[in-house]
Amino acid sequence: MVYLLAVEGRFYSQEEIHDDLLGLKGIPRGAYSREITEALEQKGYRLKGAEVYKEEGPRALTDEEARSLGETFRRALDKGHPVFIGWYPWIDRQNGKRGHFSVLGGYDREDFFIYDPRYGEAVLVISQKTLADHLLLPTLDRTAWGIFYFYVEQAP
Repeated sequence: MVYLLAVEGRFYSQEEIHDDLLGLKGIPRGAYSREITEALEQKGYRLKGAEVYKEEGPRALTDEEARSLGETFRRALDKGHPVFIGWYPWIDRQNGKRGHFSVLGGYDREDFFIYDPRYGEAVLVISQKTLADHLLLPTLDRTAWGIFYFYVEQAP
């Protein structure tokens, strides 16, 4: 079993985060960003996030943007804090950000390790270059292109 998060000395798997930490047991959908962030904040975590939306069409991150973002992700991971990445995000006024979330759980020299609910307990390995090429995606309503992510800035 892959454990993604430690809260109060207990390690949680993806399923346990969904069912226990977020209180979504029996609900056959993923969690909205509001549900994830509120649950973590109630446990005393301080979160940091960023989002950028642009009207322009498809493009990859520039080398400088990719380098800077890679450093941001590595700093969070070095502190033991997973990075939640929102793919194809859009704003739902009641539920916060929607779309599909993956979690960066680690890295080595050139690659990041991603946990994605679509792949069960498999750990995906993706190079920083490939990740950077795919982070700017269209919003679900196709009105803009953007990136949305958050991570724990400080543990309780």
